[in-house]
This record gives sequence, structure tokens and C-alpha cells, in this order.
Amino acid sequence: GVVIRQQGEVVEAEAGAHATAHQAPGAEAAGCLPPARWHHRHRQQGCIGRIKPQAAGLGLAAAGIELQQLQGITADEVPGLIGARHPVPAAHGAAGQQKQNHGEGRAGLAIAALHRQGIETEPMRYARDGLRLKRRLSIVTSQAFQDGLVEIQDEGSQLVAALVDAQPGMQVADYCAGAGGKTLAIAAQMANNGRVIACDVLANRLKRSTERFRRAGLHNIQTQPLASENDKWVKRHKGTFDRVLVDAPCSGFGTLRRNPDLKWRQNAQGVAELTVKQRSILAAAATLVKPGGRLVYATCTILEAENRGVVEAFLARHAEMELVPAKEIFGKER
Repeated sequence: GVVIRQQGEVVEAEAGAHATAHQAPGAEAAGCLPPARWHHRHRQQGCIGRIKPQAAGLGLAAAGIELQQLQGITADEVPGLIGARHPVPAAHGAAGQQKQNHGEGRAGLAIAALHRQGIETEPMRYARDGLRLKRRLSIVTSQAFQDGLVEIQDEGSQLVAALVDAQPGMQVADYCAGAGGKTLAIAAQMANNGRVIACDVLANRLKRSTERFRRAGLHNIQTQPLASENDKWVKRHKGTFDRVLVDAPCSGFGTLRRNPDLKWRQNAQGVAELTVKQRSILAAAATLVKPGGRLVYATCTILEAENRGVVEAFLARHAEMELVPAKEIFGKER
């Protein structure tokens, strides 16, 4: 993950701190998401420590090589690729993950409520407010879930929301909100103070997400269907958001453990087409960021063409942006 800072500090590029978190022991999550986070700065101030593009040629050929490598991976090897965190005994399978909702109560409340129903948890290694079930079971019928104390969410998604680092009173746009999981996590950070706009081109998914928001007791979220990444709404709200998250549509290769058949359903041409779309989405979303704000780019793929390739192509065209390691943000939070 990488961050862009406003001014006064030297920056450097990293190969996705968030991806490293997934690939290192202790980072169980289906999404291997190398995000990039940027602080928007005034163009006239210039860039300090601009990243030097090293992968400008990533495209069809590179994606083909990566896909060939992935197609040689067996299902048994996938957890090692993703980075399984303390797997429970095989008899129980992989444990579930959940996100404690800030707006309704702290970890102690959630842990106690789950414990009363015989559901034991342990803290996640990386996600500050994440709890991991010690054994596989469903919590959707539990009182803690029904009361909005917890929400089911992979640790990777929680870390992306942590990179956004939304503060009370801010204006935040979740540009590819989908079912609203990260929107919910971001809104919870803000303690119902400020505004989060959940955008997506799939209006029905946005509509269904409102039930999750209601259950969590979050009232600072609005939904905004988009006709495309260049919707007129985007133009009308240029430079008005403190934070913008782009969880871009992708090949999904960070979810191989969960969907091992992906390695046969994707091909190099499809990945190349996705990178074009990702670049277009990122460029459009960047227009929403106000001076001094942040832009976060994340995917659930491990292909470099969809991550570093997209980020470096974006930076090459946006001198007003600069890159800073995401690990610095995680360091400040702990």
C-alpha cells in the first residue's frame, strides 16, 4: 500500500503494505489487497520524492505470465499464498471473521454478547477492532449480530477501511461501494458525525446495503447510484471530499482460497481490459478529492498489472499527487 502526503516529507513506493499484511503469517483474509493511498496536494507546490514508474509496460503479456503462474497453484497451496492466520483444526475448517461496529459498542460489549450465546472469539492480528471466531459457525442469528454490535467482514477489508482513516465531521466517498461493507466500516469510524456517500453503478446492490447500515445504527450514510465512473454527479462534486475510496472491480485473484476456479475463468485479455477500466475509475474518482484530502486505491487481486501498474500509470499523469508507504498510517494507529 502506498500513501500520498500533502507536503514537506520525502515519499517512497512500496509493493503494497496491505498485500504484505495478507501474505505474511497472521493476515487471514480472502482479499489480498495492495491499496494505494494518496494525499491530494496543490499542484503549484510540486511533488516531493515522486515515484519513478518501473512497470509501465505491464499489460497483456505480463498478465499472461502471472496467470500462467497462478494456474499451476493447487487448492491446497492457496492458503499459503493468501497467508492464513492461525487456522483452527481441520475438523472445524477456517474460522469466520467479524467487524465490531464502533457506533454500537466497543470490543468488550461485542465479546460479552457473543460469549453469552456460546460464541468464543479472539482478536485479529492486524485489524484493530476485528474479532475472529475460534470455530466455524454462523453468527447471523446471534443477538450481537441482530443488534448491530458486529458485522461479518474479512480482515483485509477492515484494513482498507483503516487506511481511509475517516474522522468525525469529514466528507467521504466510497466510489465502488458494492454491498457496502467498507462503507459501513468507514461510517463507524466517524461515529455518525459527517457524511459517507456510497456510490456504485449497481443500484440494486446499493439498495440492499441500506439494511446493513440500519442494523448497525449508522445514519451518516447516503447512497448514490452512478450511470458510469464519469456520471454527472461526479462532475458536480469535484474537489469536495476529504477521503475517497476506490475498491476497484478486478480479477479477484486475491480470493483464490475461497474461489479456486477463478484461475481457470480469467484470462490475460480479460485482465488487460480490467486494467483499462481500473485506470478510468481511479482517474474519475480522483477528481472528487479536495486539496489536502486522501485517495485510497484497493483491489482483491494479487496481479501486479491491476495494482502497481494502475497506481504508477495514475501517478505519471497526476503531478499533484505523491506516494507515501501505507505502513506509516498503520504505525500511527497502533
